[in-house]
Amino acid sequence: MENQYYPIQPVAISVPGFSGSVTSMYCLIQYQVGMTEMAVPYALADDQLRAQWQGTVVINEAELDQWGTDNMYIVNLVAQKAGVTLV
Repeated sequence: MENQYYPIQPVAISVPGFSGSVTSMYCLIQYQVGMTEMAVPYALADDQLRAQWQGTVVINEAELDQWGTDNMYIVNLVAQKAGVTLV
């Protein structure tokens, strides 16, 4: 699965060294067959694609079982768990 930046609805954040809006999300999907849980690191980036916030969400076994063939399922799930909305 190709990892890329996905546009999100702008979210205002204030962290050391940055105060403004993040407008995209990047996530690193590293699934291995047989996993029952998958930690997915993600970053929220500004309009210059500079990461301003980083975190990790956990996809549980029931969620992995629902995956199927649509890779956007996982991306949308990461966005939901990160509290952002893809556009």
